[in-house]
Amino acid sequence: MATRRRRGEDGISFEHRGLCRDPGRHRHCPGLWRGEVTVGYTGDGKRTRRKVSGQTKAAVVDKLRDLHTQLDKGVTPKAGYVHYTVRQAAQDWLAHGLDGRSAKTITKNQNVLAPILKVIGARKLRELTAADVRRALSEMAAGYSSAAVSMGHLALKRAIRHAEANDLVARNVAALADTPNGQHGRPSKSLTLDQAVAVITTAGTLPVMELRPGLKDVRRPAALMHAYIVLSLLCGIRTEEARALRWAHVDLDGDPAARPAVPPHVAMWRSVRAHGETKTERSRRTLGLPQLAVQALRALLETQTAGGSRPGTAGRTPALYSPPTSASRWTRATSGRCSNGSAPKPGSGKAGRRVSCGPRSLAC
Repeated sequence: MATRRRRGEDGISFEHRGLCRDPGRHRHCPGLWRGEVTVGYTGDGKRTRRKVSGQTKAAVVDKLRDLHTQLDKGVTPKAGYVHYTVRQAAQDWLAHGLDGRSAKTITKNQNVLAPILKVIGARKLRELTAADVRRALSEMAAGYSSAAVSMGHLALKRAIRHAEANDLVARNVAALADTPNGQHGRPSKSLTLDQAVAVITTAGTLPVMELRPGLKDVRRPAALMHAYIVLSLLCGIRTEEARALRWAHVDLDGDPAARPAVPPHVAMWRSVRAHGETKTERSRRTLGLPQLAVQALRALLETQTAGGSRPGTAGRTPALYSPPTSASRWTRATSGRCSNGSAPKPGSGKAGRRVSCGPRSLAC
């Protein structure tokens, strides 16, 4: 006679799908063996169960033993976790793990994950190994740059960590694999010293342009673009930071009497990004202004004052200058500036990248 199982023990039974031919062991009966384990209780006291099935009783015992192993590691298995794939983990992370991120950031992570998911996307997450991750990263490194491979590896680790937090996997195997080196990136497009001097020199004046009768020149003042270019080149600020700059963030005099003396400086604490935040926390910085940048900004201030747009007018702090709203428009606006052949071709760089001129001494 079968006895009642003790409390806390798992339940195993046979589910018939036809006539019972062996009431004792069900060796030739049509149906499946079922097993269930209690993993906890809900707020109203009901049991939370996980069920498994198999063709044999031994297979069900093995699956129940695996469930207990997960519970001993502190992971509460959820329904369907056995068939949860790496691709599903990545999709869940992109959909629910990047709250507050811009659509551009989500698209970037989706793009760097695509070559990895092409290799291991169909792999069950609980069966994923560090060797699988290394293989996927190696195949990605064969056709992508080191920076792209590093971003893809980081995105995979974050996706698995998101699944780990949701009790869908016991450990993050992506963190156990090293990031391989990818292909060499494109050659640097930084300006040389001669090119930087040519850009600064020619930015001081507007190029001569013949207009048809009845048309007027709607270009921005030369002082504005000259200050924009000089400040970006000599201080190494991002174009998105320069476009959000206000006169209230600029001190052209400093405080020579202070000990130590405070030089002229500019506070780069905001940008035109979403919510006005800078790219990173460390991007919030205050930079000393070289003398050439101070002169260019003073010339711009005099031009704006003479034109009736003195800072503080109408109870608000106006923009330091209003260059084009995107870096690509800025490169088009400066096209044709350098005619001596020493400056780079406008628009050849990637939109939104930091403007730099190579030698670090120019920022002094």
